[in-house]
Amino acid sequence: MHAQGEPQLSAAVVAMCDNLDAVPSREGVQEGAVRHLLREMRADSPQPWFACFLSRFREQVQLTHQDLGIPAAGVVPSMFGYIQQRILTSGMVYMTSLLEFGLDTYLSDLYRDPDNLVSALDRLLFLTAAIPSLGNDVVSFEKEVIDLGSSNNLITVLALNRPGTSLLDAITASGYIVADMIQEFVTLSSHVACLAEDLRPRDEHRACAILRYLGGLDAVMKSQWNFHAVSLRYRYPKSLWREMAVDEAVTARHAEAALQAHPTRPDRQGDSRGTPSPRP
Repeated sequence: MHAQGEPQLSAAVVAMCDNLDAVPSREGVQEGAVRHLLREMRADSPQPWFACFLSRFREQVQLTHQDLGIPAAGVVPSMFGYIQQRILTSGMVYMTSLLEFGLDTYLSDLYRDPDNLVSALDRLLFLTAAIPSLGNDVVSFEKEVIDLGSSNNLITVLALNRPGTSLLDAITASGYIVADMIQEFVTLSSHVACLAEDLRPRDEHRACAILRYLGGLDAVMKSQWNFHAVSLRYRYPKSLWREMAVDEAVTARHAEAALQAHPTRPDRQGDSRGTPSPRP
């Protein structure tokens, strides 16, 4: 189930994306803030980019307010299908678009020529979306799957696609999927940086833009890794992961602080990996 008002908010945001200029007679504070932000972004960005961003944002809002769990779907997704879905529900697709806006460096300018930079950048964008999404699956396995019963998790889907796989093997294989993607990201980033340097004598402006964008992608990777490393959101006194174990007193203080911050917060459960669930 969703928190009270969430489906209505989702519908309002979707309608807003269809027509940013049609302000309803009664609009909530949240919807108004989103509308204001989107209008500001529209005014300060190229129209083709904003249209693409808005479409991605709309899709993510719609998708994450559906029950995407395996019981609801009635079918186990393939590994490929799950990864594509997870990237969308994580919001990382439109987050990479936001990076263009934040850096004032748009991929449409970088993709002017049909060279090998295009395919390399496309792959880097996929990895930038996939690594935080699937890495979160591994880190959040205890909370989302064991505690909350979610079926939308890389470890779960991998195990269901490989009958007879032990939990340890599923966890290990999932970890290797993420680790291999991280290694590919590092290698491919270095390769693109070299291509950009080779481009500099012919087109210094484009070369500098590519290097600036690479720096942004690198910052995204570091920030998501830092979040999982320092956040108490998924930490337990007796965690499965050595890196995620935390002193019980620290966990208790964190839970108490969260309760004080949201004293009337209703229980929220969902299996969309986008719909909020109860958090300590």
